[in-house]
Amino acid sequence: MTSYAIGLTTALALLLAGCGDDKPVGTVGYVKGFAGVVAADEPRAAMVASDVLSAGGSAADAAVALYFSLAVTLPSTASIGGGGVCAVYDAPRDKLELIDFRASPSTGPAGLTAVAVPANPRGFFALHAKFGTLRWESLLSEPERLAREGFPASRAFINDLRRAAPALASDPGAKDLFFNANGRLMDEGDRMRNHDLAGMLSSLRRAPGEMYAGQLARDIAKDAGTLGQGLRFEDLRDFRPQSGPGQQLAVGGDVALVSSAELAAALGGKPAATDGPPGTTFVVIDSRGAGVACSVSANALFGSARFLPGRGFAAAAAPGPDGGGTALQVNRHSREVHFAGSSSGPNGAAALALALRGTADGKQGADAVLAQAAAIGHADIAYCPSGSHDGNHCQPASDPNGFGYAIVVGKK
Repeated sequence: MTSYAIGLTTALALLLAGCGDDKPVGTVGYVKGFAGVVAADEPRAAMVASDVLSAGGSAADAAVALYFSLAVTLPSTASIGGGGVCAVYDAPRDKLELIDFRASPSTGPAGLTAVAVPANPRGFFALHAKFGTLRWESLLSEPERLAREGFPASRAFINDLRRAAPALASDPGAKDLFFNANGRLMDEGDRMRNHDLAGMLSSLRRAPGEMYAGQLARDIAKDAGTLGQGLRFEDLRDFRPQSGPGQQLAVGGDVALVSSAELAAALGGKPAATDGPPGTTFVVIDSRGAGVACSVSANALFGSARFLPGRGFAAAAAPGPDGGGTALQVNRHSREVHFAGSSSGPNGAAALALALRGTADGKQGADAVLAQAAAIGHADIAYCPSGSHDGNHCQPASDPNGFGYAIVVGKK
């Protein structure tokens, strides 16, 4: 587990840590005992989120750090050029909300290729602005470090890379990142680094608005134009995440917030086959009773498969059908999350609905329920039958068909 200070200088953290056994908030190990649960599609990013929970961060803080880590470790589906949706429950305020930042298509002139408007950075900034507790810049420091210093490529990423290699082989930016000088494709365990993306994350860490309304936004639009993509400055400037109560359904004595009509229909026993692009999903529940479930996508593996010069990421493909979704089941009286799940790809909504229904009677654990759901589509879940304050019984689970990771952070 990485030991780094979050939101405090290293010197201050060391000084305070040296005063006794207690560690300051923002330092891994600050939370004694159960800190929460995480399930995600890539292990290294999941561990970054677990560190944030251990340091006293909220579920929203951990979700922000998790997403930006995925943008580095799993850029095939979590590109900052893509978009997504998050269901959020903030227990102290009893606030259940959907933040929708699924990307809209660019509006460039005829003759240029339409791509998705990069939406993820603004979406996760909105999540943090509403529900975060630790400093924004602190949550992006570890993702930036990973991009700059490098790390061993995971099986999850290499599985996607091999599938997309033919589309990437002709793109100069992708070749520099994922192929060696002899044209050999990167393999599992090879060192993966992206200095251009590190620079982007540094800009987002210091001034996130620059990507949407500053010179950086103008530069990104210009870079897209050199690739024949119709992404305009105005597309970035005008993009706004949408937030609201979403669609809420009664589930016994609980309430379930779902992100799509397809998911609501599947919960009602009317599942339908749905199409949808590959994406990445993750869930976080903290020990305070709060939870976040997110699903993001670049609308195709590696999106447009064209990396913007000097930016380290590919614009997402133009949006199409969305087969996934998110769900949070909470008890408004005890202010606890009982279930958090997210899904992506074909039949993702049906798979997530099956997982949520499967935990309703309390007779099956998260792994068994998700194994059944995985026969239909992709999902990650966390299930806390006794409530999210009870770390002894919270069960996170990552899709058994993938190469992700699920972890209980600390013990009661």
